[in-house]
Amino acid sequence: MSAGSAPLRVVIVNHMHPSVPHVSAMRAWYFACDLAARGHQVVLICEWTTGAPPAPDSERLCGLLRGTNWSHPLVVAVQPRPGALHNRLRSARTPAIVRKALVAWSYLTQSGVFTDFSQAAQPALEQIARVFKPQVVWGVFGNTDCWLIAQRQAHLAGCGWVGDMKDAWDGFVPAGLRTMIARRFTGMTASTANAGFHANVLAHWFPTHPDVVYSGVSRDWIRPVLDSGEDFRVMLVGSTYDLRNLNRLMDALKNWVYGLSPLQRDQVTFGYAGSDSAVVRAAARELAGLVRMDVRSHVPIADLADLCRAAAVNVYLWSPATFHHKVVELLCCQRPVVSFPGERAETLELACKVGGSLNVCRNERDLQEVFRRAWARELKPLGGPEALQSLTWDAQGERLEAVLRRVAEEGATCAH
Repeated sequence: MSAGSAPLRVVIVNHMHPSVPHVSAMRAWYFACDLAARGHQVVLICEWTTGAPPAPDSERLCGLLRGTNWSHPLVVAVQPRPGALHNRLRSARTPAIVRKALVAWSYLTQSGVFTDFSQAAQPALEQIARVFKPQVVWGVFGNTDCWLIAQRQAHLAGCGWVGDMKDAWDGFVPAGLRTMIARRFTGMTASTANAGFHANVLAHWFPTHPDVVYSGVSRDWIRPVLDSGEDFRVMLVGSTYDLRNLNRLMDALKNWVYGLSPLQRDQVTFGYAGSDSAVVRAAARELAGLVRMDVRSHVPIADLADLCRAAAVNVYLWSPATFHHKVVELLCCQRPVVSFPGERAETLELACKVGGSLNVCRNERDLQEVFRRAWARELKPLGGPEALQSLTWDAQGERLEAVLRRVAEEGATCAH
């Protein structure tokens, strides 16, 4: 918070609870914590998850809103009660054609498919508006129900709301319904996006001029590079998206390894961390007899950062459907990064700005050449802690704070 500025009262809406160990929970929670650290009062509305404290009743919520010291965000986790429609819509046993019909019907009549979440939040919204009196609401798009909640909260509080696009609109809303559903959210006061790619999507569907606020990185990623000794680790991170590209990567890595002597192969480790560990383990079965294997599912952020900072090269599989936040984290490791089979100009410009080493491979031949150059220590990662500070949660949080303050101040001006 800048000197002389009054603290803001902010409501953030995100579907996933902060305790869920998934990237879908990170953006809202990390920025909520950053805003609280800046002296703002922050309420995070999300869905309850197993192991989390139970959702407070109306009386207890009022007490929490009045009694919290606001050194940390107040999490209001609402507990949906799915009905027969929701159960059928989300069940793998429901025939695909029936599920598509249910999805379309839910969008047409309710503007979303997680209506049990948005309906469960309604009582809390009324209490938050009356007691907390938010000045601005930030709704993180993981689904349209997050925006429905943000829209309703802003209406009840008489303030503006900011729509955030961290996932592609086109990938979540059925093609024939996108224009109609988009019209239901044209009242957003301002907007933010996780990348220029998502900002373009927002500007296409909505009458808005988005501010780009990248998801930040923990300082665990920017610590000094770890000495890997004799271990030459090729580290694959994140979702695999397309099995064909995963198999192409494995073939290229296997063919490069074939060119090494048995003694050299003993120094090579293939590592993976992410939700597709079973798929990667199956795709890498031929590689398993040639090099050491270290395939894991989700690991804590600090441990993942250590693995990547000790790698000779970090690899991720690129999908054109989204912006890959993982590249921001990998650039901060100050190790060579490989994207396969492509990347956008925005990401290349970001890497250039912070002095990172991002190597885009279009085919298997490119991959083998990068592995060869990494083995020969010909890839020189650039950058350093100072250059990478612009990618931290703190630096990006300052950008978000500016957007939220602008909306809050515009709302205050209109009220007078």
